[in-house]
Amino acid sequence: MYSVEGKSILELQRAMSEGEVTSKELVMLYMERIRKYDHDGPNLHSVMQINQDARFIAEAMDRERALKGPRGPLHGIPILLKDYINTKDKMTTSAGCYSLRNHYAADDAFLVKKLREAGAVILGKTNMSEFGRSIATKTVDGYSTLGGYVKNPYDLKAFVAGSSTGSAVAAISSFAAAAVGTECEGSIIWPALHNGCVGVKPTRGTISREGIIPIGSQDTPGSMGRTVEDCAILLGAMVGEDPEDPATYCTNHLVFQDYTQFLNLENISKLRIGINRAQGKLQYTAEQMELFERAIDVLRGLGATIIDGCDILNVYALDFADRPISIHEMKANVNAYLSRSCALPEFNTLNDLILYNYAHRKDAIRYGQDFFETVENTTSGTHTEPKYFDEMKRVYDYAGKNGVEKLMGEHQLDILLCPGYMDIAAIMGYPAILVPIGYTQDGLPFGASFVGLPFTEPVVFKAAYAYEQTAKVLRLPDLDSLLERA
Repeated sequence: MYSVEGKSILELQRAMSEGEVTSKELVMLYMERIRKYDHDGPNLHSVMQINQDARFIAEAMDRERALKGPRGPLHGIPILLKDYINTKDKMTTSAGCYSLRNHYAADDAFLVKKLREAGAVILGKTNMSEFGRSIATKTVDGYSTLGGYVKNPYDLKAFVAGSSTGSAVAAISSFAAAAVGTECEGSIIWPALHNGCVGVKPTRGTISREGIIPIGSQDTPGSMGRTVEDCAILLGAMVGEDPEDPATYCTNHLVFQDYTQFLNLENISKLRIGINRAQGKLQYTAEQMELFERAIDVLRGLGATIIDGCDILNVYALDFADRPISIHEMKANVNAYLSRSCALPEFNTLNDLILYNYAHRKDAIRYGQDFFETVENTTSGTHTEPKYFDEMKRVYDYAGKNGVEKLMGEHQLDILLCPGYMDIAAIMGYPAILVPIGYTQDGLPFGASFVGLPFTEPVVFKAAYAYEQTAKVLRLPDLDSLLERA
């Protein structure tokens, strides 16, 4: 029997082209892994819904392959989506919330349309930190009312991070070829770090945000997979200008439908990579920082110019208001989404969700909803509060023109390399790729973020790929051992 464990997108594509396996068989094989490890045995709880039409879509892709050949590298490839992303099918778009458990979107999100055009098979939706971890301040990362608690596949008791937790766990566990996550303030990079997969948070505006449950203007979708190559293939299929998302306007000359063209080891010696250790010294252990130093040595060995002393702290390591931008933007964003995209007539505003949750508190709000209430009661939704202006300017001045932009300009950097994850990339809309760089003695993964300036994905991909292919540290989780212990 064909095994999908650890198989790359191109390996799956080759196997289908050679008749070794069909797209329909891939769907069934991934579903069996999900049943065996995700909803039984160790109960990883990363996949919240299965698309009952996936096997029919896969059959159609198999017929089309026989008649016309493949559309491209994603033809017939099963992909999972974070349950933030609208799909016009028999799956709900709920953000893991009890209140939205019967919300069937009227149309596909822009990125879903692009994936279907590329021939991808939407296999299902992944669990997540409920509503992007923006209901309650004391909620648990990776938990949603509808999906339960996502577990780390390397250690069931280890931290999982959020909010694209299910996408990270599903990707590294081979529950699909790759997965789509979304990020507002670290929600792709952070779970990728803790669950051992590659996470790509592209420049804001590379992929349309239309049809995605929104939090703040910082939001962007991205790709999550086992390799840089898989993430590059998935990203290229989702890019494009969308009239419904102004962030994507006039970007066709800045994005690429094929990012794999930049995945090579050529001209690595021309790259100037700045090393940011500042956050790592505060947040990570000596063992994790040693893994980071080894990663630097790999890049130095490839001939890249390493520039030390490029230190900058994460925004939230400083005395900034907690999530100042998204707090003020969330009300208008959620109200607009519910009034335009939600098929449930009882929900038109954030306050409608709050009132419903109180009326169904036993089922709906295990950890309360104080974050919802803060947004509803302390912000106008008009973005006119002095605090919004002040905090936005403060954050953008520190993180942007006087932060990463100034740092990279002064040192003429192509890449800023950071241990773990860097929230500035999310806040400013910079591209970032998290790549695993090793494992601690207790078997937990650790990674580093390759960060660039807007629309420099070709360079960021080149550096991340060069490191990955040279270091070759990837270690898949041993799900069978988890099964035995379960």
